[in-house]
Amino acid sequence: MMIDVIQKGIEYGRDLKVDFVDVRYQNKYIASYRSQDGELTVNSGSRRGFSTRVLSKGAFGFASTTSIELKDLKSIIQQAAKLATYAAAVVVAKVGTETVTIKELKEKLENE
Repeated sequence: MMIDVIQKGIEYGRDLKVDFVDVRYQNKYIASYRSQDGELTVNSGSRRGFSTRVLSKGAFGFASTTSIELKDLKSIIQQAAKLATYAAAVVVAKVGTETVTIKELKEKLENE
């Protein structure tokens, strides 16, 4: 079942030691209708996949896939975790008139 794949994906994300992981499953039904010369043509189908957000060290990473396989879900969770880690290294905050990275801000707060 899809819920089992999602739960296993979230467990995998927890093992990566990140602060937060969410997984979204989407099954989008698509239909198009065309009428030409009195004849109706109907095309329909669906698109499925996962997206994930990962919060690590104060920054988010996002990734998605059109696959619904567990191995691909794990892959995008790992990608999102890497993106969050990279983003955390460059996230900045304003402290008064000074611009600092999140890491520097945490160090300042810990030393107060």
